[in-house]
Amino acid sequence: MKDRKRIFPLFFEVEPSDVRYQKRSFDEAFPKHGKRHGSEKVKQWRDALNKVAACRGWNTQDYKTHKKLVKHLVEFVLSKVPLDAIEPTGDFEEYEATIEAMDEVKKALTDDEISAIGVYGMGGVGKTSMVSHVAAQACRNGTFNHWIMAAISQSPDLRKIQGTLADLLGVKLEGETEGGRADRLHKEIMRREKLLIIMDDVWKRIELSTIGIPSYEELQKCRSKVVLATRRLHVCDSMDSQASIPLKIL
Repeated sequence: MKDRKRIFPLFFEVEPSDVRYQKRSFDEAFPKHGKRHGSEKVKQWRDALNKVAACRGWNTQDYKTHKKLVKHLVEFVLSKVPLDAIEPTGDFEEYEATIEAMDEVKKALTDDEISAIGVYGMGGVGKTSMVSHVAAQACRNGTFNHWIMAAISQSPDLRKIQGTLADLLGVKLEGETEGGRADRLHKEIMRREKLLIIMDDVWKRIELSTIGIPSYEELQKCRSKVVLATRRLHVCDSMDSQASIPLKIL
């Protein structure tokens, strides 16, 4: 069975065995549905539930809180689905301010002389949504083959950042030092072409090489680029951005 057609059931506050064998509430409900929808339709439902219950999935009773379950589900989906395969959601709206910035970012993404692009603007202005939207478009139109993103934050956790990028690239970095993980990530990025790397929430200068991201010159050789999203222009300058693009208040 191909991944795109695979079903992963979530047993929400119900025992999988009750679903498979239609016990308890299922046993009570089906006779009522039989009178309303007919025995043939109910049989189809029973067979479907039996198959679904036999699939590997998640049971809410295995998690202390729903929050932990949701976090596990999100991590699982992200590990299976490349970000560029996910269509941008309808919540992203293009305003005059974002359209102007988007046009500048798109222009920089197609400029062979530019490998590092900085996008700056005050918190909450929509930098993350905008660069994600543009990245997805760039992959659909063939400018890039794939895009990955990780948040740097005020107190960068290198292992977490490396792990996020590695998961999106389908690479395992377990059991290695930060330096070893960086070397492995560097090799994986360099063996790909037209990869767009987004570093979100950058607060100050950070040596990208400590994460495993190749130099701008190296990225240029494989037609890859880095986009840095930050609140301040001076961060773009300190990171040697070759294009610094403001995103103004909506």
